[in-house]
Amino acid sequence: MRQNNRFLKDVTKKKIFEGLKATWAVLAFVLLVLAGGIAVHATMKGKVVSHTKMMVNAGTSPVVKNQVVTIDPSKGIPQGLQKSDFYKTYTRTIHFKDADNPNGADVATAITQSINLVRWATYDETAHKVDNWGVYALEENGNPVGGTSAFDEVAVPDLSSKKLINPSMQKVEKQAVVTKDVQFNDPGETVNVTYQHQTRPVTPADNADTKRTVTRTINFVDGDKNNSPLGSVTQSVQFERDATDFDAYTNQIVYGSWKTTSDAKDWPAFTAPDKTADGFKKDPENAQVPEQSVTADSKNETITVVYHHDKPDKPVVPVNPVNPPKPKPVNPPKPQPFNPAKPVNPGTPAQPSNNQNNTPSVAPSKNQSTRKNDYMTMQKPLTLPNTGRKRFVKTGLLSTFIVLVLVGITYFFTEKHH
Repeated sequence: MRQNNRFLKDVTKKKIFEGLKATWAVLAFVLLVLAGGIAVHATMKGKVVSHTKMMVNAGTSPVVKNQVVTIDPSKGIPQGLQKSDFYKTYTRTIHFKDADNPNGADVATAITQSINLVRWATYDETAHKVDNWGVYALEENGNPVGGTSAFDEVAVPDLSSKKLINPSMQKVEKQAVVTKDVQFNDPGETVNVTYQHQTRPVTPADNADTKRTVTRTINFVDGDKNNSPLGSVTQSVQFERDATDFDAYTNQIVYGSWKTTSDAKDWPAFTAPDKTADGFKKDPENAQVPEQSVTADSKNETITVVYHHDKPDKPVVPVNPVNPPKPKPVNPPKPQPFNPAKPVNPGTPAQPSNNQNNTPSVAPSKNQSTRKNDYMTMQKPLTLPNTGRKRFVKTGLLSTFIVLVLVGITYFFTEKHH
């Protein structure tokens, strides 16, 4: 009995010793693994988590495939990557614009609000590339501190001193930002506040431009006489518009659209008139003037139609002049004999006057005056046609003889009465 008890005690002690031995072996293995992990972690800069991808095939030993680590950019950035790959400044820019020119320059200084963000990544050390990018978080001192932020409220400036009024909003509201929704290439937020122009009514002193006439003048000229004018035609189109108000910001009048007020809406086609009846060729230069559309901003135009005289294709050879016939002498009419009027009894002689020569003074009678006039008429030279030298001499002698006879008769009768 005693021997059996002793045997049982020895067996129990042996089993306990073997159990403790196995336990110590497991604990030693665990401690060895922990010590190895601490050593690996201490040797990796910026690599807070590490794991190994392995490919295991049946009947073979494990093969290491890739070494992937998580990158904390505050502790270091692998070669080939930039700080901007991890850090981002997310902004909201508030622009103040002219409502009439929203794409133009700001009418007041723009306001920019910023939020700083950061993200981590997993990095494949074997392939030397980022395996996966994490999401952005609010950054503080290089480390992620939260997933939400916001842009503060901004009051809109008063620009009435610049003649800009009625902004599209009185303030820009506060805006929450969920950082995980921000993407790497996001340009940020933009807010445009627009202003209207201050205006006033238009006055006569503003000299509003509300009427215009656009004219095309077609001139006709003689191209063979230094382009001397032959007439013209004028084509006109009238336009009108309203002057709505005066813009105090631009210092200009605001107008409505131009409207055509004339019957003609454009410059019609024109064919130059035919001037062949005036000795010109049938087709002048610029004979066909095309139709042309015009606006109130079109410039006046002038077109010149040039006419040329209708000349023969071949010059006409002048005919040799013919000697004119010699003039034939014309026989002059025969002179008619002069028959003096019968003498008339003279009147009573007047009393002699006391003159120095004691020459009686007699008033001439009417017949005497007539004879004197006849005598004076005979004294005028006669113009006879040129009938040759001989005939001229004969005619001159005959005329002289007749004049002498008449003078003698007149003298005879005068003396007889005395």
